[in-house]
Amino acid sequence: MNSNLFIVRSPLQLLNAIEAKNHFQTKNNILVVLYNKNSNANDPNNIQLTQLLDIDTWDTIYEHNKSDFKSASGLKSQVKIIKSLKKLKFDYLFSGDYGVIHQVFISTLDAKEIFLLDDGTLTLTMYKNDLDPNYKGDSFGRRFKLFRYRFFGLKTRHTKPINFFTCFQLDPVNGKKIVSNNYSFLRKNYLPNVTRDDETIYFLGTPLVKGKFIDEAVYIRYLQKCIDTFEKPILYIPHRAEIMTDAFKALEGEKFSIGKSTGPIELRFLLEKRYPLHLYSFFSTALYTLNHIFPQSEIVSIKFKSEEILKDEETILNKYHFFDTTSVSVISLDI
Repeated sequence: MNSNLFIVRSPLQLLNAIEAKNHFQTKNNILVVLYNKNSNANDPNNIQLTQLLDIDTWDTIYEHNKSDFKSASGLKSQVKIIKSLKKLKFDYLFSGDYGVIHQVFISTLDAKEIFLLDDGTLTLTMYKNDLDPNYKGDSFGRRFKLFRYRFFGLKTRHTKPINFFTCFQLDPVNGKKIVSNNYSFLRKNYLPNVTRDDETIYFLGTPLVKGKFIDEAVYIRYLQKCIDTFEKPILYIPHRAEIMTDAFKALEGEKFSIGKSTGPIELRFLLEKRYPLHLYSFFSTALYTLNHIFPQSEIVSIKFKSEEILKDEETILNKYHFFDTTSVSVISLDI
C-alpha cells in the first residue's frame, strides 16, 4: 500500500494537513515538520506546532529543526529525510508552501497527486499567478540553493501540476484540481460542545507593525478608535509574530485587554468550547477561515486608508477587495 506525505512549517498548515488527511481518508500518513530556522524554546511557532501534533494521529513524524539550515549538517539532515522518503511511493503529497525545500520534496518524490495546503494569502498569491508554483521567480539565490540539493542527487524540477486543498472559492484552471476544505474535521469533533459568546469582540492581531506595513502610531490610533466606537469590550489576540510594546499595553483598560497567542485561532475557540459571535481584525485571512467554522458570527475587517499603508499597498488593498466578495464585512472608521 502506498503512503501519503504532509509537509508543514506553521500551525495553520498543520491544521489544514489534519483536515486533508481526514477529508481524503488517507492511510500510512507521514508528517514532515519543518521548524523555524531561528528555533529556540520560546519560539511561538515551534511551540504551537509541537502542541498540535497531539490533535490527530500520524504513522510517522519527521521533525526537522531548520535553525541549522545554513550549515552543512542542516542541509545533510534535510537530504537524509528526503532520501529516506524516496524509497516510498505516495498517493498524495500535501505541501504547506513552495519554498526551496518544498520544491525539492515535490520534485524528488514519487507522488501520484500534489496538493498545496492553505496558509493565508499564499494560496491566493499562487492562484493569482495562474497556479504556477514558480511564481517566486528564478533568482540566483534560489537557483544556488536548489543546486546544493542536486549535488546530493536530488531533483529540483517537476512536471506534475500543483492542485489545491483550500477553503477559498476558486475555479479550476488548466485542469488543476480545487478541492474544498470546509474544516469538517474541526466542526465534527469540536463544534457540538461549544457555548455561544455574545459578550466580547475578539480582535485578531496582525504583524503589520513588525513588517513595517503600518506605522505603530497609526495602528494604535485605529485600535483606540475601535475602543471608542464599539460598545462591547475588546479582547485583542496577538498574532504569534507580533510584539506587544508599551504602546499596545497602554490601551488596556475596562474595554480593551490583550490575550495570548496560543495556536491557530481556528482551533483555539473550539478547544475553549467557545462560539465567538463577534470576530474583528484589520485584514487577517483567518476571518475568512473562521467564517467556515462559525457561520453565525459577525465577521468584520476594518480598513486602513490607502495613504497610511507604507508598502505593498496593492497586496493589502487586494485582500480588502477579496473580503468584499465574501460574507466578511469590510468597514471604514471615521478617523
